[in-house]
Amino acid sequence: MASAFDIFVAYQLIRVLTTPWEEMPAYKLGIIDNQGNVLRKSTALKTNEEKSSFTIFHRIAFNLKKIIEKLPFGKMRLASFAAGLFLLREHVKERGGNGEILEQKFMRFIQPKLAGNQMDHLFEQQQYNTGIVTAGTYAIEGERITIEHDLKPVGDCLGYLVYEYTGKHFTEYDLGE
Repeated sequence: MASAFDIFVAYQLIRVLTTPWEEMPAYKLGIIDNQGNVLRKSTALKTNEEKSSFTIFHRIAFNLKKIIEKLPFGKMRLASFAAGLFLLREHVKERGGNGEILEQKFMRFIQPKLAGNQMDHLFEQQQYNTGIVTAGTYAIEGERITIEHDLKPVGDCLGYLVYEYTGKHFTEYDLGE
């Protein structure tokens, strides 16, 4: 079972991955550029503010963010984050907390960061979702899998239905041919 610290770290990772580069404290302090490239090495940072905006956590998250952005539609892959946020929300519930508050706070954080068409894209996926993932062969996270029976959603998050198959959580948007 995930600890409160694990949930906090996962939530922070989702926040970093969904925050535009220009809104990162490290960008505002001139440590990274608008594509996440390092302008100043960590050894050159002097103030506590600079050091706290570019920790080992940030460097790992920034590298992950740059990799995701290189993928086709990488900047628009919020549905994948919805599946991750769903798992966080469920862990919060298991620990006796209110998982919906986590999702509400995340939405309050992310809404101002997305342009209108990106926010529309975030929620348009649900209207195409049938609610059932039919049996067939799909690619999930680059791995080809055969789903042997129709899947019903195990929950929803950020307007997406979330499915579980062989321990993987995904949205219909994450399924590739």
